[in-house]
Amino acid sequence: ALNILDKTAAPGGGQKSVILGNLAVVYLDQGKHRPAEKAILRSISHEENAANLSVYAELLRRTNRRGDAAQIDIRIRSLREPARIGSLNGNPQPP
Repeated sequence: ALNILDKTAAPGGGQKSVILGNLAVVYLDQGKHRPAEKAILRSISHEENAANLSVYAELLRRTNRRGDAAQIDIRIRSLREPARIGSLNGNPQPP
């Protein structure tokens, strides 16, 4: 399925990122940490956003890499902060 995705997804990466992120969540829920990490890192390589990074941070916590997860949480907050400030000013920005 991933080979088909690689051949058919639009070049922008957004669609690939969503599909890979969802796949990572499925693997994570099944306790398959290695495939989950591979999928989420691939997803992040196509599009870094708070949703993908949140999945990665959760994976890191579940695999006892809490220090790394804390660093990802800082990155997530930095991505969300401009959107929060913009919405307070009446100018919402995408995350």
